[in-house]
Amino acid sequence: MAAGSAGSPAFREALAVSGGSRIMLTWFGAWTWVFLVFVGTVLAVLAYSSWRVRPWAWLMTLIVYGVGVVGGLWQVSVGIPQGWAAAAVNAAVFAYASSPAVRRAYTGR
Repeated sequence: MAAGSAGSPAFREALAVSGGSRIMLTWFGAWTWVFLVFVGTVLAVLAYSSWRVRPWAWLMTLIVYGVGVVGGLWQVSVGIPQGWAAAAVNAAVFAYASSPAVRRAYTGR
């Protein structure tokens, strides 16, 4: 998506299939590809570091999914009802990652 967004304005415009993606395109315009690469990189680092059970990945998980909850609620506040689903999924991951067993697995405490 990032490569297509960087190379073709028509491709970039075709990404606007929901209210949230329309806002993304409005905010970032021709730089949408940079945003998509950033998000992809953060999630790839999070996935790899969680797979390797790095201690700092636990905090990163809480931050990323906490931001996801806030983002989902913000979407609802601007009239995008699908934000409820995003907020719920992110909150579920946040709650699971906050559990004592998961924290112990990452931190040893």
